[in-house]
Amino acid sequence: MDITQLRSSPSCERNQEPIRQVLEQEMPAQAKVLEIGSGTGQHAVYFTRAMPGLDWHCTDRGPDLDDLQLRLDHCADKPLPKAQVLDVTQAQWPDLQFDAAYSANTAHIMSWSMVCAMLQRLPERLKPDGLFFLYGPFSYDGAHTAESNQAFDQRLRAENPAMGIRDALELERQASISGLHLMRDIEMPANNRILIFKRESL
Repeated sequence: MDITQLRSSPSCERNQEPIRQVLEQEMPAQAKVLEIGSGTGQHAVYFTRAMPGLDWHCTDRGPDLDDLQLRLDHCADKPLPKAQVLDVTQAQWPDLQFDAAYSANTAHIMSWSMVCAMLQRLPERLKPDGLFFLYGPFSYDGAHTAESNQAFDQRLRAENPAMGIRDALELERQASISGLHLMRDIEMPANNRILIFKRESL
């Protein structure tokens, strides 16, 4: 197969190295990782090449799962688990316990009810002290961190009123209800952040 024909995300190309630097510092070197909303699979391939101790499990909602699997099959340096369908609002999550979970540029595409469902169900799949890395643009107490983020938020809501940049403080409140506590809020390039949550020990 000509891998140049695979669907590709320019934003993944731009952000994968800065994200890798954070993951390498904050994530255990040996970890079973659940990715929520793997998209093109570029992050899975890049991160597992850089951090071969990661057992990376890709998921997505379904329509693009074939393209995702093709990238994993043809581009990954080692065999990765088969990509699975995951709708965060449904009960059928991968029946495994993970050391960490990761999701990039998903919260502003999901509806708020879907974001809340993700935060509610995720701790069931995380080991005690497991980490959740959430990457993307966020606002704070209703204020955007940059004019470009405000414009992006307006475009999202014009396309679909259910979408929009999420407030980091509200995410923190919702996560805490499920036993996920914010450990780090890391500034990233292009007015993005990584929020790192930790599941409470039982």
